[in-house]
Amino acid sequence: MLSSSRQTEVEEAAPEVTLTPESATTATTADFVHVSGVRIRVSRQGTGGTRPLLLINGIGAPLELWAPLRAALGIETIAFDAPGTGLSDSPTRPRSMWELATMVAALLDKLHCGDVDVLGYSWGGGLAQHLAAVRGAAVGRLILACTGWGFGSIPRDPSALLHLMTPARYLSRGYLKRVGPNLYGGETRRQPSALAEQGRVRSTRPPTLRGYVNQLLAAGSWAMLPTLPLISHETLILAGGEDPIMHTANAHIMARLIPHSTLHVFPQAGHLLLFDEAEAAAAVIKPFLAGDGTTEGRTGTDAAAEPGGAQVGRPLREDSVLARAPSDGIGDRN
Repeated sequence: MLSSSRQTEVEEAAPEVTLTPESATTATTADFVHVSGVRIRVSRQGTGGTRPLLLINGIGAPLELWAPLRAALGIETIAFDAPGTGLSDSPTRPRSMWELATMVAALLDKLHCGDVDVLGYSWGGGLAQHLAAVRGAAVGRLILACTGWGFGSIPRDPSALLHLMTPARYLSRGYLKRVGPNLYGGETRRQPSALAEQGRVRSTRPPTLRGYVNQLLAAGSWAMLPTLPLISHETLILAGGEDPIMHTANAHIMARLIPHSTLHVFPQAGHLLLFDEAEAAAAVIKPFLAGDGTTEGRTGTDAAAEPGGAQVGRPLREDSVLARAPSDGIGDRN
């Protein structure tokens, strides 16, 4: 339990263990903000960009895992540990996605943030969709990566979902090494050694059991398919063609339902594309955030790019992997 002397609205944390692209450990500091009775760890770093970019991570993940993407983007970003993950407190009761979105909106207010762009990854994509509804025009551009719409989303490998029901991959490096390549696919499957640093960071900042279960329960309240056409924000949808968790069909369907959306599929990427292939992801994200007009108003860009060099803003060819999306809405058949 925290002592009363530490119950201040904003506090300085102990040095973090930070994951860097070079797998080096560096010391940084983060702040703690009390929101809705929960102590949340938040990190704000970098400068530049039209607006700060809020990063919302996947289930159980600490903010340190964002380090490669933050470095590749080189703009102002805000990251936080969701309740019960990293060093944030675990709420005494589960919160729905709507409640969590309200909490994140209050967090941004306490940080004196005006408009922000929002990137939601995996589970965080659900929270990002809810936050866009809660915060409305105060959310600039929206990025949804390796995610779906909650209830009814299409998994590529249903057995992969069983590994997501437990936080074991955060608690045991051996378990992560054993299941990670098949669970995450893409570069992680081709280069399993890349999981070593992830395993170190995950085990250093694991979620609490209560926090993880609360996130699973929050996912049960996520059912956004009927509301996708109501998203008015310029939206970038990112997907990995070899993602075992989220079928690319989800990305194609979302791109058709969200009015102002752009879809980019990395054909050889897996579920961890933002972390395994941060430079390639940043090459797509940065022009979108900058308002590059060549990527707006379409439901796709030429996604036939190698993982190390994604290409942005090129007109769709008739033989593009996105232009060939079948009319039944089930995306690719890989």
